[in-house]
Amino acid sequence: MDTPKVLSATARVTLGEAVSEKGVLIAIKTTDAKAYKAADAANLRVIGITEDVGDAGDKIVAQSGIYLLENDSVSAVTQAHIGANCYVKNEKTVSSASGTNSIVAGKVVDVVSQGVWVAVGIV
Repeated sequence: MDTPKVLSATARVTLGEAVSEKGVLIAIKTTDAKAYKAADAANLRVIGITEDVGDAGDKIVAQSGIYLLENDSVSAVTQAHIGANCYVKNEKTVSSASGTNSIVAGKVVDVVSQGVWVAVGIV
């Protein structure tokens, strides 16, 4: 039997703040159910990467998948972290350190000289 699969998923979410750049980590704030640029801030859950830009109140698409993100220069993700969680440093950068609020960016898939391949999102 073949198991059905989805390689990525999208979610349409309402922005709680302006997002002026595509391709950054986006998170839902659990206290108001709106989307914000990912950060090491309380009550955030990463759901994907932005496919759109917009202002607070606009609806945008967040896409899950495997993405190449920047690696933190202070607490770098290494090959030893493959298969483990990495954490949000900011909307473009992941870290091996959990930070103050332990916001998970996703699972480390690979580490290359250009950054970290991370499985991000709701799938």
